[in-house]
Formats: sequence, structure tokens, C-alpha cells
Amino acid sequence: MLYTRLRETFKSVFGKEGVLYTAPGSLILLGEQADELKGYALAGAVERVTAAVVRENQTDIARIYYLDTDELDEVTSSSLPSKPWSMSLYGVMSMLKQHGFPLKGFDAVVGGLLPNQVCFSGYSALTTLGCLVLNDINQLGFSRFDMVKLALGAVVQSSGQPVSVVHPFVSLFGKADHLVRVNTHTLEYEYIPFPANDINLLMLEVPRPSTTYLAEKNHFAGLCKEAKPILMRHYPALIKLPDLTYDQMEAVSDDFPPHILAACRYAWHEYNATQKACVALMANDRGRFGEALNAMQLALLDYQPNPLEEMTFLLAAAKEANILGAKALGMGQAGCTLNLVEEKDVQSFTEGVTSSYRREFDKDLKVHRLHLVNGATKLPY
Repeated sequence: MLYTRLRETFKSVFGKEGVLYTAPGSLILLGEQADELKGYALAGAVERVTAAVVRENQTDIARIYYLDTDELDEVTSSSLPSKPWSMSLYGVMSMLKQHGFPLKGFDAVVGGLLPNQVCFSGYSALTTLGCLVLNDINQLGFSRFDMVKLALGAVVQSSGQPVSVVHPFVSLFGKADHLVRVNTHTLEYEYIPFPANDINLLMLEVPRPSTTYLAEKNHFAGLCKEAKPILMRHYPALIKLPDLTYDQMEAVSDDFPPHILAACRYAWHEYNATQKACVALMANDRGRFGEALNAMQLALLDYQPNPLEEMTFLLAAAKEANILGAKALGMGQAGCTLNLVEEKDVQSFTEGVTSSYRREFDKDLKVHRLHLVNGATKLPY
């Protein structure tokens, strides 16, 4: 078990015992572009955790041992770390130093969710874990909302890439057997029960590097920014794109270049699919929830008519199996699909899709059966 390995390794490397902290991975089911649109996302904290055993070391240096690579790195708030997996912690320390907070040194052994696991936002989970640890060790008194903002700033500073506020939010505010609807503009949120005994979230992940998702996300955000001044010529009171009805948007479609119009349509469909999915879940209507996932996938195909071959194969397999719903994640560029499957069909669907994928591509498909868990916490020894 991960926690046992972390504790044993910490004692072996540093000669003492420490305190265990854990942060779950995060998954955005719908609303992946909600930050750009100032809209809602439907997300959950998933049981793919990053964890660390930590102890103060009476210096101003953080000594981090990474379990997955058996490497040790030293991190301070003023010098770049030598290992890429230390960058997230450096980002948190640097942000705190900029705001004048004193920082104590500590030793840590870290393991679990890898930083490069796009599907579960591993980098964000590691950053969230760093916020939790530094807040506790230095007795900073930050609220969870404070830590969301700190984690978001630290990820942007250390990676140089924009990131959704939903990932650190869900990693901190996640709740077992619940999804979270969060307003990315105000951070107002609502827990929605997920009927985990009846239906399952299955992620299918292909064995390919996910290198294009961030580029695609940034490209989409740029198109939405280009669209807003065009729309405001017709609708001066417009605050955000999803405030328009579909008919209002289509009424001025001739003013848009085709690629910008396609992005606007996708944004509108994403916003509405997210709202419909939340209503369906609150009514415990699994059929309509699945329909919202399917509708989002159709909208993605309109925006990106030439999807990746493996994504096309997996989505066709989901349709053939007649599961409740399925969609590609990461705008089709993250190398994984999300599937909503009734409990009674999980085994047959999993066996069927893995064997057919192996026959087609001569590779093994990864299947993640997702469990919704509580947010980041310090665990008793």
C-alpha cells in the first residue's frame, strides 16, 4: 500500500517518523472550458492520490525524496529545483515568500499520482498537497479557499501554463460519493450526490503521450476571446458568452470566421450540457445524465471533425455496448474517454472494449474505475 511504503521509506531515508498528508486527483466531467467562459464545471475528486510523509527539519530547506524515481531533491523559495517534479512545490514556496510569509524547512517523501498524468491533473494534485503541507507546518491559518488561490497561482508560476481553478478546488473541496458543481468565476459550489452503487465512472486511457491538450485548450481560449468583441457589437450588455441563447448567437453567425463560430457553438453546448447534467443528477435521472455526456461528444465532433483514431474507436465501442453515455476528455486530446456504465454492465463492457482494443491496435488499454473521495487532508498515523 502506498501509505505504508511512504512511511517506511521516510524512516529509511531520514531516520525518523513523519506525518502523512494526501491530496486526490481531480476530474472535470463537464465544463472543461468553464474558466474561459466564466461558467460552471461539474467535477469530482478521484481516488488517484498524491501523498507525502513530512517532518520539520530545523532548516530553511525542503528535502524531497520522490518515491517513484528514488531521487532526492532540495528546494528553497529562492532557487530553482533540479528535478521537474519539485517545480510545483517550488511554486508554492515562491508564492508564499513573495507575500512575506516565513517558511520552515522540512523533509518529505512523496509518491502516488505522477505529475504528468493529464487525465487526473497530477501536477495540480502535487501543488495542492504542497499548499496543505506548508500551511500546516508554518501554521499560516489559510482557509481552503485561500489554498485554492495559492495553488492556482503556484501552478501558473511554476509551469508557465494556464490551469483550471477547478482542479485545485476539487482536490481541496472534494466529497466522497459526490460531484461538485463549481462556478469558476465566483467559486460558489454545490455538492451533488452520485449514485455510485448503481452506476460507475470508467475512464479508458490509451498508451500514448498526451502532448497536445494544453495547446488545444489555449487555442480554444484564444478563439473565445476573439469572439467576444464581435458579439458585443450586437449585444453590448454581454458579460460572458453562455449568457446568449443559441438563437441569438446564430443570428449574428455571418459576422464570424468559421473557426471562431465553431468555438462559440462548442462553448454554448458545453455550458448547457453541464447544466443539464447537474439537473439530471439532482433528479437521480441517470439516463439524462448520460445523454448530456453524449451531447457534449457530438458538439466536440462538430468543433473537431477529425478526432484521434483511438478516441473514435473507444467511443464507437461505447455506443455499440449501449452504455449510458461517453465522451472524450481534454477536448479529445488527452488520450482518454469518460464512460458512464451501469453497475451490472461494468464487467462485460470492460472485457469487451479491452479485448477489441488489443486486437485493433496491438496495445493494452488502461481502465480506471473511478471512486469519488474526500479532498486533501492530514491523516492520523
